[in-house]
Amino acid sequence: MANSGFETGNFTDWKTIGDASIQTADFGVKPTEGQFQALVTSGEGSVSDAELENSLGLAPGSLDGLGKGEVTEGSALQFVPITVKAGEVLSFDWNFLTIEETPSSFNDLGFVSISSVAGLGDTNSKFVLSDSPLLSETGYGKFSYEFTSAGTYVLSLGVADVGDSVVDSGLLIDNLKIFNPLNIVGTSGNDVLVGSSKNDTISGLGGNDNTIGQAGNDLLLGGLGDDWIIAGSGRDSVDGGAGADQISGQAGNDTLNGNDNNDVIFGGDNEDIISGGRQKDRLFGDKGNDTIFGGDDNDNINGGDGRDRLFGENGNDNLFGGLGNDLLSGGKGNDRLNGEKNNDTLNGDRGNDYLFGDVGGDLLVGGEGNDTLIGTAVAGGSEIDILTGGTGKDLFVLGNTNTIYYGANGSSNYGIITDFKVNEDLLQLKESAQLYNLELFTSGAGVTDAYIYRDLGSPIGGDLIAIVQNVKSDFNLIAPNVTYV
Repeated sequence: MANSGFETGNFTDWKTIGDASIQTADFGVKPTEGQFQALVTSGEGSVSDAELENSLGLAPGSLDGLGKGEVTEGSALQFVPITVKAGEVLSFDWNFLTIEETPSSFNDLGFVSISSVAGLGDTNSKFVLSDSPLLSETGYGKFSYEFTSAGTYVLSLGVADVGDSVVDSGLLIDNLKIFNPLNIVGTSGNDVLVGSSKNDTISGLGGNDNTIGQAGNDLLLGGLGDDWIIAGSGRDSVDGGAGADQISGQAGNDTLNGNDNNDVIFGGDNEDIISGGRQKDRLFGDKGNDTIFGGDDNDNINGGDGRDRLFGENGNDNLFGGLGNDLLSGGKGNDRLNGEKNNDTLNGDRGNDYLFGDVGGDLLVGGEGNDTLIGTAVAGGSEIDILTGGTGKDLFVLGNTNTIYYGANGSSNYGIITDFKVNEDLLQLKESAQLYNLELFTSGAGVTDAYIYRDLGSPIGGDLIAIVQNVKSDFNLIAPNVTYV
């Protein structure tokens, strides 16, 4: 396919309908190969449902037939013609983005049409925050289609608004390829399956298999049994299947899915998407900016190096950010979140969660439930943490039996507590009230903040350790506001 990765920087060899543009990493999302990627949106410049279907040669109602609701407008790309041999495979990378609330009853969608129309992402997919103007994205995934008959085909790729024409969505496309894969199929026993330097498809079937993809953009399927899968270099897609699998992505931007049972997954280098699936998984992003989903049950997730996004989802999960400015989201269950180094964002979400920002200026949000929030566990450092408990009876920890947290470096090292609720939330401080000075400051708007200082021998001021925002004028450092340890 000519210009299959849009590396000409334009739409040479493509037909565009509606709002289509070429984007670089400056858009806020990196291309999966080269410098350029294609974007279609349902925003300004898109066309009506009827015009879109007519331009693509689709039967009226084809897009409504995807079952997401009534399509109102959209945009698309079309490549004509594609001439293939039987057994060849078309693959491309796609990323669905939206400004809609997610999930949403306005179920905007991305779609692909080859011999029939199929959906890609929609507003009920799993989303992460996006640095692009569209705010939320699924992250890049891979679509593959095997041509069972030789011939000439028409490829269409698009995005559509559903239920309204107000809030926009988009679809990024990159890295289109047509290739003749090496297909390797195992047995019901314990197999050793090794790919080539091309784009391979390897299916382990039954047994405890050892599968090595090597180079190329491979599709590796573990099947039944406890499998060991090494993806190798390239942009690989791995599904462990049933069984307790060990998966290593190694080099390349990989999509790694443990599926059933207790899996161990290592992302390796580059930017990976990792999903634990069901049961108790151990998931490691390693290097690169990774996105990791724990799935069901109690998972252990470690982002490693890079700017990672970790989602515990269901179960009582342990999340560790590692190096980089990370986003940690506990999801349902009683989770433990540790931002580790750099400036992290920790969201406990539902359940009684334990949030520890550690090193760096962190944002901690407890969410629902009775949460424990700790910005730092040292006296020194130079960080300003923001702690928001959310609903429930929350504990804000500003010290333990040995240390006054933030108790050094003056006004360059302290925590900000945004929503302390008297008679419900609790501050934890070291030893006794005699170690501290408390000053209340009221703004011109009538909002009072409490400044808590480590006493340095003066009746006022000292070493600032915390600001408790929006308190009443009788706020103090005795019960029921404070517990001393």
